[in-house]
Amino acid sequence: MTYEAYLEQVGSEPKTKTEELLLNACKSVRYFETMDGVSYEVDLGPWGHITNDGRGGGSWFRPSMKFIKLYPNKRNEIDEMACERIINAYEK
Repeated sequence: MTYEAYLEQVGSEPKTKTEELLLNACKSVRYFETMDGVSYEVDLGPWGHITNDGRGGGSWFRPSMKFIKLYPNKRNEIDEMACERIINAYEK
């Protein structure tokens, strides 16, 4: 899959207010090499982290306790595609 096809499928703009909240809180993206591939972690400030372990699987959102307490029903909105959209929008 080309990068253009990937962006077309995933998107590079937040689709929900929760994604927008997390995008505005992004502080940094840190990439590092592991034995299995390239791994990354996105610092979302007070809301938690987005992580990918570099083993070919998807990315996942690790919410902070503050996020869970303030937005208990929003945690499930952030799936793998939402994580990728947040990262794409941040790195744009």
